[in-house]
Amino acid sequence: MSDSPRPDDRFREACAAAVTFGPRGSMPSAIRDALHDAVRAGSSRDENPEYLALAFGCGWRRALGASPWEQRWEGAILALVDEFERSVRITIAMLSGLVPDIVVDRDEQRAFAELLAVQFAAGCRCGRHRRSCPGRDDHGRDDHGCCIERHRLDAWDPTVAHLAAYIDQAVRGIAGRTLRGAAFADGMLYAQLAREGRVRRATVEARVCGRCGTRVEVGMCRDPRCASETLPPRCVAQVNRLVVPQAAGGCFRPIDRWRCGDPDCASLFPRSFVARCTRCGWEPEPGCRPRVRTVWVASGRACAPDPMTDRGGAGLPR
Repeated sequence: MSDSPRPDDRFREACAAAVTFGPRGSMPSAIRDALHDAVRAGSSRDENPEYLALAFGCGWRRALGASPWEQRWEGAILALVDEFERSVRITIAMLSGLVPDIVVDRDEQRAFAELLAVQFAAGCRCGRHRRSCPGRDDHGRDDHGCCIERHRLDAWDPTVAHLAAYIDQAVRGIAGRTLRGAAFADGMLYAQLAREGRVRRATVEARVCGRCGTRVEVGMCRDPRCASETLPPRCVAQVNRLVVPQAAGGCFRPIDRWRCGDPDCASLFPRSFVARCTRCGWEPEPGCRPRVRTVWVASGRACAPDPMTDRGGAGLPR
């Protein structure tokens, strides 16, 4: 490649942005050549040249060195923090709609954005791993690494996703405006909130109609087609729900439930000294105990009265 790349409009826009983001002084020819390659890599999806220069300034598609132009540019990192703050604020607003007890003020959102942006550029350390990752320890986790590609800027492919959407995926696990517990738990923001104990993905107890499966908050199902249902709603375990624990100001706490052994019922019911399903009356064989399932319940909203005052229920049989 020549020392003077072809001065097309997109490259000129990227160079103008690089001057804004980069250190003082003229841009070395080697950096200009590398920036030209980066702009050309993003041309097939028509990525904004300013975003390409931003990513380039944070170390994307180039080797880092000792000189100011070869290092990560401070202006680019600050611009990346602004992009993360936009995504964090949108995500917190979405999260508040699902988990009303979560509280993250604007100063905290900015602090999260700064932390996540630096990890995104320099190497994420959130501890999230794929299940097949050989780097997980014997307990299935490594608190000092990460192998989820979308948590790293160097894995960004501008032909697949725009940078703004890629950052949204890094922050909340999905680029869309619908937050889901399983996807959010793979995001960088969840890792930080969970580490502080402020939110967690949990299996939650819920009441559902035994006939149609519709969630029932109080009483019986109101669907006229379920009028013949005589048994009360089933208590079931719903996975991948986001909750705020009581210790963090929320209303959820973990409780061990027994599970009915009748496959037609399979309802969860409170542990007590008498192992009998409170919905259908099923009892286990003499000398046996029902299966235990740990679920999170909201205080005052449990499916049935529970004799336990904390998880495990001291003195109660398992």
